[in-house]
This record gives sequence, structure tokens and C-alpha cells, in this order.
Amino acid sequence: MKDFIIKYYGRMRDYLLKANSEEEDVEGIAFEVEGLKEEYYNKTGENMASTDSEYKEQNAVWGLFRKFDRLYGENSNFVERDAKSLLAMNIWDNVFKPFATKENADLMRSIVNQ
Repeated sequence: MKDFIIKYYGRMRDYLLKANSEEEDVEGIAFEVEGLKEEYYNKTGENMASTDSEYKEQNAVWGLFRKFDRLYGENSNFVERDAKSLLAMNIWDNVFKPFATKENADLMRSIVNQ
């Protein structure tokens, strides 16, 4: 891995670990992650990947950004998560069921389960 990718990967990993601990302020960490994301975007624009392996290495850092957004970002409060595993729970009962009718229940269930 290029040195700058290792640096950002390590910092993002540390932010994820910090956010996972209960005593940390997740909103403050989210603000720092947004700054890091912008900095990384500018840096990868300067250092475009020249090989396939370098491109995959850059994507690993973007994957950590997406993971943070999914778990702790702005839209994370719209998803119900299991407290222990942090996996998204089935939202059928909470969101779609009140609007479902017998005619479209199967259709809605197939959309949710994809």
C-alpha cells in the first residue's frame, strides 16, 4: 500500500473503534471523519491509482468511510439496529406493515427482503 493510503486507513480504523466505545461523542467523531473524507478525496485526486492493486487499496479506505456512515452517519438513525451485533433489523413490521394491504403485501415484502 502507498504510505498515504496506510495513513488514512489507520486513522479511519481508529475513528471506527472510538465510535464503537460507549464513552465517546459520536457526533464529534463524525465531524472529524467528514474532514478526513474530504482530505482523502483531495489526496487521491492528486495520486490517482496507476495499477489495479493501487485502485483496490484506495477503495479499502472508501469502504471504511461507507461503514462509518452506515453505522454512525446522518442516515444511521433511520435504520434500527440490533444492540449487540449492530446488524440492521427487519424493518417490515415497523415501517411498511401499517401501509400494506393484502394485495401488495407480497410485493412489499419482496422489496424489503432484497
